[in-house]
Amino acid sequence: MTDRPTTWVGLWLQAMLVCDWARTEKLRTRLNSGNRKGWTLDEPAVVRATFDLAMDRHFDGRYDPRAVNAFATLLREGVGEQGKMLEIDLIQGQIRKSLNGEGPSQDDPNIALLQHIHTTSLQVMVMESGITDAEIATLIVQAEDLARSRGWNPPLGP
Repeated sequence: MTDRPTTWVGLWLQAMLVCDWARTEKLRTRLNSGNRKGWTLDEPAVVRATFDLAMDRHFDGRYDPRAVNAFATLLREGVGEQGKMLEIDLIQGQIRKSLNGEGPSQDDPNIALLQHIHTTSLQVMVMESGITDAEIATLIVQAEDLARSRGWNPPLGP
């Protein structure tokens, strides 16, 4: 297993989670999310898999409604104006779905909103847990493998 992400989206997510904003912006140009032509769910599947693994880690693999509600509330309040478009029930539902082992599907509604929930949740988890840069890289590498095992094919990076 490699010690760094191998997909463009994995590298972008890693840069975002370690707060390397210049690299995040540079890598964003390699993602297909900025261009609807050629849009696939392969890249969001890596973000979702990272979210799944991170939520499992954060909540010790157990769904605790009070802990999930507290996390969702913190997330919503922490993102300020952008938080107004995040409904607590939707955040809780995504965490519950994740902890129940349900992976991404093409039936998931509003992929842009789900991406926002997943990436913001990851940022909050990183800040709360004190996870190291090396642990972030390992988490994303595992998520890339998980996404592939779920049948997704995210584009490989450099």
